[in-house]
Amino acid sequence: IDTFKLSSYPAALKIPNIALAYLQFSKPIKERILDENIKPIMESKFKNIVWIIDESVTGTYLSVNGYEKETTPYLSKLEKKSTDFINFDTVNSISNCSANSNLFLRIGMNPKKHQLEEISALPTIFQYAQRAGYKTWLFDSQTQKDHLQNQLTFYDKKSIDNFETLGVEVNRINKDKVFLNSMIDLVNDQTSSDKNFIVLVKYGVHFPYLLTYNHEFSPFSPVLESSYGGMNFENREKQLNTYLNALHFNVDMYLKKMLEKIDLKESVVFYTSDHGQNILESENLSRPHCNNENVVKNELSVPLFLFTKQAKTLFPKRKDTFYSQIQMFPTTLSLLGYSDELVSTYGKTLSEGFSKSNERQYILSSSKETKVFE
Repeated sequence: IDTFKLSSYPAALKIPNIALAYLQFSKPIKERILDENIKPIMESKFKNIVWIIDESVTGTYLSVNGYEKETTPYLSKLEKKSTDFINFDTVNSISNCSANSNLFLRIGMNPKKHQLEEISALPTIFQYAQRAGYKTWLFDSQTQKDHLQNQLTFYDKKSIDNFETLGVEVNRINKDKVFLNSMIDLVNDQTSSDKNFIVLVKYGVHFPYLLTYNHEFSPFSPVLESSYGGMNFENREKQLNTYLNALHFNVDMYLKKMLEKIDLKESVVFYTSDHGQNILESENLSRPHCNNENVVKNELSVPLFLFTKQAKTLFPKRKDTFYSQIQMFPTTLSLLGYSDELVSTYGKTLSEGFSKSNERQYILSSSKETKVFE
C-alpha cells in the first residue's frame, strides 16, 4: 500500500489499488510453523549468506545480459575475468508484483511444487536460517520507518533477529547505500563468531525512475525533465534513457561498490530483483508492472547473479538449461546444511538448473485471486 503514497501517482490510480490491497491482505493472519523435527544435517560452509532483492530491475536491459547499450560495463568486464561471479542471465521472476514476489521468495513458493493454498503456511527462509544457527537480518529500504510491507507479518518478525528500516531523513537515493554499508560491516566483521543470514530489500529503480539515481551519473540521454508524466509513447526514448541511467546507478555502480569492499571468503551473495518493467512496450499499458492482462515478458524478466569465492566452480552453468529465481530458496537451504530430501521439496538448486524443454511458470496477482500462469 505504501507504494501508492508517492506523489507521482494520481488518486485515480492510488485509491483502487489501496482498496485492492486491503481486500487481498486483510484476511486473518496465521503463524507459519517450521516443524520442530526439521533440522540441518551438516554445518554450513558459509559464515554469511546474503540475499539482495532489488526493485524493478529488468534483466534484458542489462548489458551483462546482452543489451546493446552499456548499462553494466563493470559487471560485463567482471564476468569475463572473475571466477567469483556467476551470471545466470535473465531469468523468470516468480511474479510481476512486488508484494507477491518478495513473499514468494521468502517462503520458497514454487508453482511446480506447491499449491496456492499453501501460501499462508509455508515457513520462511528466516525460520530455516534461524534453525540453522544464523542470526537473521532484514534491511528494508523501501518501507517507512518500522513499517511492515510485502505481506510480512508480526509473526514473521519472530524469526528476524534484526529488522531495520529508515526514516524520511534519509534521501531515497542514499537508502540503499546506508544498508549496503551495514551489510558489508556485518560480513567483514572478523571479531564476531556469529553466522548471519541477511536480506536487503532495495529501493532500487522504483518508479518514477528520475528520482532513483544521482544525475551526475547519466550516460544516456535525453531523459525526462520531470518525474511527473512521461508514461506515453511520445516520451518513450526519454523514459527508456531515464530508466537505463537508473539501472546503471542502482545495479552496476551499486554492485561495484559492494565488491570493492566485501570479503567473500566465507560469504555468498545472491542478487536478483522482484520483477522487471514494461517500458512502454505495450499499447495497452496501464502501469510498468503488476498488470494482469496484456502482460509484457519484461515484467517477469529479472537478473540473477551469485558472488562467492570460486563461484563458477561451485555453481557451474550447464548447457541446455535455464534458471529461475525460485531456485534461490532451495539453494540457500542446501547452503544452510539441510538435507537433499528437504531441499528437493522446494525444487532444483542453482547447481542443477531446468531443462529448456520445461515450460516456465509465473504467479500473477489479480483482483479476484492469486493465480499461476504458464
